[in-house]
Amino acid sequence: MTENPYGKERERRKHAAWQEGFEAGRASRDAEVAEAQANYRFMVERAADQKLDGYRELGARLAASEERADALRAQLAEKEAECERLQGLLAVYVLIEPVPASKGESDG
Repeated sequence: MTENPYGKERERRKHAAWQEGFEAGRASRDAEVAEAQANYRFMVERAADQKLDGYRELGARLAASEERADALRAQLAEKEAECERLQGLLAVYVLIEPVPASKGESDG
């Protein structure tokens, strides 16, 4: 039995066409997968950003509260120092000024 050379050539062309179609389908599928992965990554990042925005806001509010507390502590320290200074002046004033005599003692 003799082999038909045209039959083999036709089989090779069919196989090459099938291979070409297969590769094109693979490229199309790979592009779709890459697009789906990019969309998924975008959605995950967006959700994470939304959660982080809440944490960022809380962090900013906490930092502002801490700054206010520090300012109030500084004011308190200043007021306490002023109070101590005034108490010292009062003590000196009381020691320097004569105690006023009561009416009964001065009429003697």
